[in-house]
Order: sequence, then C-alpha cells, then structure tokens
Amino acid sequence: MEYQTLTQSLPDRGAHDKLAAIMETTFQDEWNQAVAFLAASDPVLQPVLEAYKGEILHRSPDALSTLMNAVVGQQVSVHAAEAIWQRLLARFKGRGGVISGPRLAAASDEELRACGLSRQKIAYLRGIVQEFREGFFSNPEWRNLDDASILQHLVKLKGVGTWTAHMLMIFHLGRLDILPDEDLGLIKSFKKVYGFDGIDREGLRRRLREQAQLWRPYRTVATWYLWRVLDPLVVAY
Repeated sequence: MEYQTLTQSLPDRGAHDKLAAIMETTFQDEWNQAVAFLAASDPVLQPVLEAYKGEILHRSPDALSTLMNAVVGQQVSVHAAEAIWQRLLARFKGRGGVISGPRLAAASDEELRACGLSRQKIAYLRGIVQEFREGFFSNPEWRNLDDASILQHLVKLKGVGTWTAHMLMIFHLGRLDILPDEDLGLIKSFKKVYGFDGIDREGLRRRLREQAQLWRPYRTVATWYLWRVLDPLVVAY
C-alpha cells in the first residue's frame, strides 16, 4: 500500500512523521537490495553504481505537483523547464511547498503565459488539476494499482504520454521496475556507458530494452544511475 494512502487516517502529525520515516527506511532497504542485484547482474553497470554509491532517488510527496512538473518539462531543455517551474512555484506555491492546484486553475491564461507556459500546456495543466480534484485520480486508492493499470489511466489525460506517466511512477510512487525507454537522457547515457556508437535512436532503444532484461525487477534503479552519468545534479520531478 502506498505512503499517501496509509497516512490519511493518522490522528496526528507525530504519527504521520513516524510512518513517513518507516516508509522511507523501507524504500532505502529496497533500493540497497536493488543496487546489489544490479551490480551482480550487469558488470558494465557495476562501475556506475560504485561511482554514485550511497545516492538514492528522492521521491516527491505530491502526485499532482510531480505530474505537472513532468508536463512542464516536455519538449524543452532542462534549464528552460526549471526556470518555468520556479516561476510557477513563486506564484502558486501552497502548503507543503508544492504548487497549489486550485490556485493554478484559478489563474488567468495571461498569468500562466507570463510564467513561460504555452497555451497548449496551460490547457494540459488545467485538465490535470481537474482530474485530480474530481476525476479518477481524486480517489487515493489509485496508488495501489499495478504499474500497467496506473499507466493505462494516466495516458488518458490530455498532455500525458508514456514518458510523463513514467516520471510520476518513478518520482512520486517510487515504482522500482519502470523503464522510460523514450527518455533521451537515458538513451544518451546508455550509448556512452555501453559503447554503442554508430547506431540510430531506434536501434539504441532496442538494445536498451534488451539490456534491461538483466535489470528486472529494478529497471528504475538502473535508469536512475544512468541518468547520474549525464547530470551533475540529481534528476527530480
């Protein structure tokens, strides 16, 4: 059962914090098991794991904010996406330091465009907020579905494709066996680490999927470490 569902009925903040600590410890243990498994399963990946030993994916506590952040990051550079996201945070930050969906939905298109959003992305974000307030994702039990079911529901949202859905599943839900094989950063790092030169993108994706069979059931963890090869800052959504 996912963290946010478990904490809904807790009577006080102290109990909430204790459960959060337990859940984080459990995730840390699973992550360590995954690293040990990958080091034994893939000798090419092992030096990468060693280079970033002790590092771990930090999950976002808020599903809506994670999904909106991923949408903002579509088809723009990392630096441009971060600049837009920081403007949105400055204008629409709510409790917990995350963007308030209702405040963003109530904003005018002019306010949102001033933050750097296109008209299309404004429409996407409004629709996502609506879905989390009144639609399928308003029921927290969705977090307990299996990976395939969550993906199926997420990609029904306008503006949410497989890559965006995978970012939510990795960075909010902490699902450990996700392979975002459309991710350009992952493909680029895979090419660098495994020495696949002279192969086009589709060929690299095919090789990536083949290699990732060695990583099951921890494809997320392998992906995260390959991202680290390219990015001096830890990837987060």
